[in-house]
Amino acid sequence: MTPPLLLLGAQRSGTTALASKLSEAYGRAGGTFTVNGKLLYLLRRWCKDEDIAGRHLRADEILHALDRRPAAGAGAEGWAGCVEVALRSAAAEVAAGWKGSAVELVRRILAESYGSGEWGNKYNETLLDLPWVHALYPRARYLLVIRHPVEVAASMLAWRGDRPWRPRNAAAVYDKWTAWHQPWLRIVGELAPENWLVVDYEGLCGGRLDDAVRSFVGLDLGALEFRRRRALPPHDRLPLAAALTWRRLGDLRLARQAIPQGG
Repeated sequence: MTPPLLLLGAQRSGTTALASKLSEAYGRAGGTFTVNGKLLYLLRRWCKDEDIAGRHLRADEILHALDRRPAAGAGAEGWAGCVEVALRSAAAEVAAGWKGSAVELVRRILAESYGSGEWGNKYNETLLDLPWVHALYPRARYLLVIRHPVEVAASMLAWRGDRPWRPRNAAAVYDKWTAWHQPWLRIVGELAPENWLVVDYEGLCGGRLDDAVRSFVGLDLGALEFRRRRALPPHDRLPLAAALTWRRLGDLRLARQAIPQGG
């Protein structure tokens, strides 16, 4: 199984639109890129060594969570069918006494779900599990989209629907945004330079980063055509932790984009 391409970004950073383009390109190339495919995130929580020792893999709970908000993208329905087969088979083997580790079982479930071709996923919460993901796939590639936290706050506070985890004020958004990027800042120094790229939402909307993204992904993505949905809010003064995090992310963006793509 090839190492995955994982599209990262905090909520309201513009990742879903880019993920749709990636999914289309992967589908044309015979691979699978899921948009909001939560399988990796759910396996982190439901497939642990304690579960293996107890001979109890809750495949039904994982499938319920996946079905509640199904993954999107090219081939998502077929992918979901493969996931169900893989999870049910794994649960039966765990009940019978699986002798391997949870990590080995997670890799097997993902391999049977995505197949042997190029694969990847976008799910914002992957940011929270990056040290575990890096240990799972040391050669994974990461494309991180960053967006100024003031813009994130404006977008998140305008969000509607049943989202009980949504912060209720800008200060809480800044704290959450800061916390979500800390795992990235902890692991990026361990990654090979060719395996990661940081791009900013503003550059994507301006069309200035299309070539950099195409080169990094290695596929024809067509016209990205990012567009802002609302006027750019004024960039008020940020709390110190958010300001420092934004600066560090910006430094990584500039440093990585200064390296010729592919090397």
